[in-house]
Amino acid sequence: SAERLLSSSQALIHELQIEPLHEALDVFRPHHLPPTLMLDIYLLHSDVSTQLGNPRAARRLCRAALPLASDPTQKGRVLRRLGKLYEAHDRTNALNYYQQAATHLPPTHPELIDLYTDRAWLFILGKEWDSAENDLQHALNFPTLTTTQKANLYDAYSILHSRQTNYAQALDYANQALSLREASGDLLRIGRSKHNLGIIYNALGQYERAIHIFEQAIAPYRRLGNQVEMATSLLSLGVSHHYLGDLTQAVTCYSDCLTLAEQVQLALIQVKAHANLAEALAELGHKQAAHHHWQQGFFLARQHQFSDQITYLKQLKIASPPVESPATTAAPMTEKSTILTPLHPLDHTALQLAHKTGQVTARSLMEAGNISKATATRRLAGLVKAGHLQKMGQRRGTYYVLTQSPAEGKISPDTTQITRQLQHMLPYLSQQFNVQQIDLAQQQQPHIDLNITFATPPTLATFLQTRTYLQQQLKTAITLHPT
Repeated sequence: SAERLLSSSQALIHELQIEPLHEALDVFRPHHLPPTLMLDIYLLHSDVSTQLGNPRAARRLCRAALPLASDPTQKGRVLRRLGKLYEAHDRTNALNYYQQAATHLPPTHPELIDLYTDRAWLFILGKEWDSAENDLQHALNFPTLTTTQKANLYDAYSILHSRQTNYAQALDYANQALSLREASGDLLRIGRSKHNLGIIYNALGQYERAIHIFEQAIAPYRRLGNQVEMATSLLSLGVSHHYLGDLTQAVTCYSDCLTLAEQVQLALIQVKAHANLAEALAELGHKQAAHHHWQQGFFLARQHQFSDQITYLKQLKIASPPVESPATTAAPMTEKSTILTPLHPLDHTALQLAHKTGQVTARSLMEAGNISKATATRRLAGLVKAGHLQKMGQRRGTYYVLTQSPAEGKISPDTTQITRQLQHMLPYLSQQFNVQQIDLAQQQQPHIDLNITFATPPTLATFLQTRTYLQQQLKTAITLHPT
């Protein structure tokens, strides 16, 4: 019975008979079979549990198999799977398992192909391009590759090239991988290849196309009940909606992703979902909820030592909603006024480029911030919306310049009223922008000149935020004169 299941397992998986296969494998116990055969059953059961989105069960089965490994090759097979199962939780542990497996498996063992491919993914995520390329080349040099292994390699190559902005090559590899998957009829891996293709379209700024691809990728995961893959694709789908500016739909995707990631304990996906929710909710004006997700994400990132995510969350830094003091409540905000949040570090970079060179482009921000074109374009669009930058030109000739104080064509209020407003705003200006003193210098309808003193020299971004805030409150164009 065990031998029959082992020989027909791939056919059953392709026919989506994974649940019945899982139930059949669950019947076997160590006293039923010789150790070598039981080890194979454990490993197959672990692989099936992984495909069903149950990594904890898969790890438990691998650990049960480890004592049965009587030679280095068998031990290497178990260690390779443990490395794969730790990828999303503990990169260091995963690499250690892969290294141990590589020393146990013979140089020509076919599972080394999978090991090199899987380890390359970790190197890609860590931006260790040379190490990733080296592992993929090792795998590609094997004399015999199965269709699945070749498709896995092409998928890895596609993301490697995408991360290095070689999008033409990335698309070529991704489409080759997808063709191989579709020919084999493996729905789970078809979903993975489509997910990779969606990531590339996101990087290219083709968000509608990416959304369509991600939705196609999620369909087989739902059918298989694979919560791990569903969570990963929902996160990417949310990013596409986020880039498009559909924040409500992005929040829905991120929330669904977070629910699934918590159920199957995908720590890295949880952190990313919290971070993305924090950013999207902050943009929607839900500061308290945004701060909550920022805190949760930062706590998890520190707990699991996800250094990249810790850095990102520190840059994002969603501030907690301010508690109103008597001084603040003395100057109630108008219904349409907004309190500005600190700028993202990439926004600071963009404004500094515009200040130094007279303009900023998506390309210059990409190079300065080491980011994708999609991210650069989104940050610049946000600065335009916030009133910090003005978009000039079209298509490839698009560039951005610092905005001038806009004249809104309204009659400014009288001097007494302006002075009173400035007095009421000073406590908030002091707390938020480190303003020490502000007073009216000159008034020429519809323009106002203000003398302003900062406690310490402000950054360009702080100066622009202060000016924008004052324009919103006074409802007229102003010029600030630092004193």
